[in-house]
Parts: sequence; structure tokens; C-alpha cells
Amino acid sequence: PYYKENTLFKTKNNRLHIFQRKDSKTNNWYGRTFIEGKQTQTSSSTSDKNKAIIILEQWFDRLHFKKSEGIQVHAKTFIQCAKEFIEFIKSDMSRAPNSRTSIATRFNTILKYKPFHKVRIDKVNFDILKDFLLWRNQQAQLKSKTLSGKTLYGNLITISSLINWCVEKKYRKEKLIGLTTKLLEKKLRQQRTQRTHFTKKEWQYLLSVSRDRIKKARGKRVSFDRRLLHEYMIFMVGTGLRVNEASN
Repeated sequence: PYYKENTLFKTKNNRLHIFQRKDSKTNNWYGRTFIEGKQTQTSSSTSDKNKAIIILEQWFDRLHFKKSEGIQVHAKTFIQCAKEFIEFIKSDMSRAPNSRTSIATRFNTILKYKPFHKVRIDKVNFDILKDFLLWRNQQAQLKSKTLSGKTLYGNLITISSLINWCVEKKYRKEKLIGLTTKLLEKKLRQQRTQRTHFTKKEWQYLLSVSRDRIKKARGKRVSFDRRLLHEYMIFMVGTGLRVNEASN
């Protein structure tokens, strides 16, 4: 049994079990009940039996009040909420299609952080998210990469959107205000990642120079290499691939 011998007794029409845990190092009293298809348990944080009864019966009453009011009884994990949020995003017509796709793509990376699979959404705080950012940087370093401030900022904004949605759904009580300013230094928040690029006119000029180089090539080998480079440029611009993606 889960309780110490001769400590278990029942109240609330036998629906609330009050006991001292068999594996516990303290003599605190615990309460256990079954609601919304799941078993849930809590500690009274006291070894005084009479006080414990009052505390645990109030806890029992609050659970059933939440159920009657349609309030979430069982705390959901981060990953459970994230999956539900992603499904919501897919049908959220107030967001642009590319925005919906971007959020789903970011979550593919965010949910690889294993602690998010276990932590309750109402327990997510700044410390947990700080550890997440450390993990993101460590994963990038393993691949000999450096994450840009824009990438980390995007991750935090996505998590912030999830947290705010969970507050609206009453999965947690409070938002995490100032998420990016508290976890990212100003330099990273304002980091620009836009790359220099050709205008359409410059691109057309580059192509014309490339064609001219092919015509002026000496020998079939040089001509072939220059034509290959020419087609490679067109392929890159046409597909939008990054250099390493195209090389792979």
C-alpha cells in the first residue's frame, strides 16, 4: 500500500483518502482523490491530523468547484500545451500564413528540449527558460555554429505567445512579463541578421558578365567550369537555398 499502516481514513463520501505516506520521511498528511479521469494527490504540509483534515477537505472542495466552473483541474505539461497551441495556430486566420508556418517551425526546435516534456506549464519560469537558452547555445556549439540574437529572440517570442495563450485558457495564472528583456542582453535583442544583397539590376549585370566569361573561356574544361558556376548561381537564386544547404 501507498500509506503507512493504520493511517488511512476516508472522508467526503469516501472520495477523499487522507493518509501518511509509506515512503515519506515526514509525518505530514496527504490527500488523494480521483477527478476528471485522473488520480491527483497533494500534501497538507502539516503533521497535525486535525489541521490536515481541514486543509485537505478544502483542497478537495476547490477541485470540484473548478470542475463545476469548467476550469482546468489537472495541470498540463509544457509540451501538451504547445501541441494544443500549434493546432490552434493552424486555424487562426488572424495570423498570416507565413507567421503560422514560422511558429510551427520554431516549436519543432523548442520541443527538442527534454525538460519541456515534463515541466508543468504553470511551473515554467524565467530560470527554466534561461536553462533553455543555454541548451540552445550548447547544441549550436556542438555543430560549430553560433546562434544569432534574432534566432533566440524568436524562440522567446514564440514561447511568450504560448504562455499568454495558456493564461487565456486558464492553464496558468500569470504571464511572464518582459521575457526577452530579462533573458537577452540588449546587443542580442537588437542584432541585425539581414545580409547584403544584389538589386535586380545588379543581378542581371552579374548574369551578363557570367555569360561573357563563358564565351571567352579558353578550352572546354574552363568553359564547363564557368557554365557550371553560372547554373549554380541561377539555381541558388531560384530556390533561395543557403550555401551550406545547396552544398549538401
